[in-house]
Amino acid sequence: MTKLLEESRRTAARLRILAEASERFAEAGLDLAALLREVTRKIADDVGDMAVVWMLSGDTTSLDPLAMRHRDPQSHEVLVEMLRAAQTRPEDGLLGRAMATKQTLFLPRTSSGDVLAGLSLDARPHGGRLGIHSLIVVPLKGRSRAVGSLVVARSRGSSAHTEADKELVEDLARHAGFAIENALLFEREKAARRVAEGARERLTLLADASTILGSSPDVEATVESLARLVLPGFADLCMVDLMDPDEERWHVALAHVDPRKERLLRVARGRLDDGHRDGRALAPIEERRPLLNQHLAAEESRKEGDSPAPPRADDEIRQALRQSGVRWSILVPLWARGRPLGMISFGREIDGPPYTEEDLTWADELGRRVAVVIDNARLFQNAQQAVRVRDEFLGIAGHELKTPLTALQLSLQGLARLPGLGGAGGSGSTPDVASRRLGSCLRQVDRLGKLTNELLDVARIKAGRLSLQRESVDLVALTREVIARMADELARAGCLVALQADDVLVGCWDRERIDQLLTNLISNAAKYGKGKPIALVLRRTDGAAELAVRDEGIGVAPEDQTRIFERFERAVSERNYGGLGLGLWIVRQIVEVHGGVVRVESAVGQGSTFTVDLPLSAA
Repeated sequence: MTKLLEESRRTAARLRILAEASERFAEAGLDLAALLREVTRKIADDVGDMAVVWMLSGDTTSLDPLAMRHRDPQSHEVLVEMLRAAQTRPEDGLLGRAMATKQTLFLPRTSSGDVLAGLSLDARPHGGRLGIHSLIVVPLKGRSRAVGSLVVARSRGSSAHTEADKELVEDLARHAGFAIENALLFEREKAARRVAEGARERLTLLADASTILGSSPDVEATVESLARLVLPGFADLCMVDLMDPDEERWHVALAHVDPRKERLLRVARGRLDDGHRDGRALAPIEERRPLLNQHLAAEESRKEGDSPAPPRADDEIRQALRQSGVRWSILVPLWARGRPLGMISFGREIDGPPYTEEDLTWADELGRRVAVVIDNARLFQNAQQAVRVRDEFLGIAGHELKTPLTALQLSLQGLARLPGLGGAGGSGSTPDVASRRLGSCLRQVDRLGKLTNELLDVARIKAGRLSLQRESVDLVALTREVIARMADELARAGCLVALQADDVLVGCWDRERIDQLLTNLISNAAKYGKGKPIALVLRRTDGAAELAVRDEGIGVAPEDQTRIFERFERAVSERNYGGLGLGLWIVRQIVEVHGGVVRVESAVGQGSTFTVDLPLSAA
């Protein structure tokens, strides 16, 4: 009778524990972390001194201790410390054997060293303090598969586990396994919903970005709006850097969720834009692929004791990024038609979630759309500029052609009125008058011929048909010929020409083109330095001839000194100074096709010096 009563009490206690466990597991619901805590608490308190739940990782490559408990607070601290970074493979040790066989491992008499070795743990730091002497390892099984293992142990001072304890642990593990599987399914469903919601949000954001990108041809305003759009949903920080045609990086937009941090970054960014950028600052663009979490990788990868990294031009902006708390980043280079356009940088702060591969794919797609829009906007701007240049050129050309035609018409009408040429005659009609008017006609014809030749040269140069007929040319003698031929034009301009040169300076050049070069430079000096002297200096340098034409005219502002060598460009209004804006462009083309260079030194109101270096022989 006593034995029967004892058995009934054990059965009642077992049922009570199972009922309480079921109630606690139900209260935890589908919250996996809370459920695992209840499993370890209930089993450690009612069956063993210590309980640990090892769960199979999402990629099934490892077993990780996700919940643990020891009834003794000090031993609990030891357990937590020992398992802080613990991890084992599903096929290793006692845990792996229990999962592989789907059978309970029962070790009623054992030691801490053997247990920890069987769990692939290092026993040296803390193992002895746990005093483990009895162990049960049970696979946690759901309806279809094992999801982990449950380890139950007793320490010194407690009795060893019995068969009844083993059966109770198996029953608890069975209840726990079903509850854990349900929680895992719920976690997966929540994760799938988050992914779907994230995808929906990204698609919505991409659609909004496309609307912004198509709303205006103004690139700077567009990317500024885009940088604001991605905050705060996709990023805490967004920076857009574009490159000018010379491939120098320049800042366009910067936005941060925190106005104070944005001001800090703008100050650092402004200093970077004013300084020199080294190649490392542009390296992500050269990658031609988006980079994930790379922003501060260099600093984070350096170990204590490493030598300091060499200074970078963008060190200040990187320091500002660290101060603003940026931890996660995506860098998206912008390319279109095989050319780099710039880069978009997205950043999240330390307390934000890290970027994922899905985020990287989305950012890359956004970068592609931004690159296309920027490229199209630049093509549109270039087309508009070309139309403006064309319209301006047509207006100038019409004016320049009309002026000599009007003068020619007036001279011919005057000739027609002279006696003997069908005119009515009159006082003062003499052969000298006819000669002067014929001379005026010839000058206007020459002017028309020069304008026509310039237009033809433009067509030849753009078509790549500016060929050279090289021969031995004495630059000094040719310069004297040009000055003599232009004597009347220089006299009308009131310019005296002084030539300083050696007796001869011979090179292998195209005589006709060098003649044209000299004519354009001297005419340019006479036009803008009217009434003032012109100085020409010819000298031999190392393997080259140097020609300098100095006038004392109006000069050229520093910001115009590169532009005046471009086609149809001028530094002054065509109303005050005639010409098509082609003379210096043709000079540059002639010089460059000979393998030389041309440059200008000038200041407003202090005249100009145009210097040409021509190699003496063909390359």
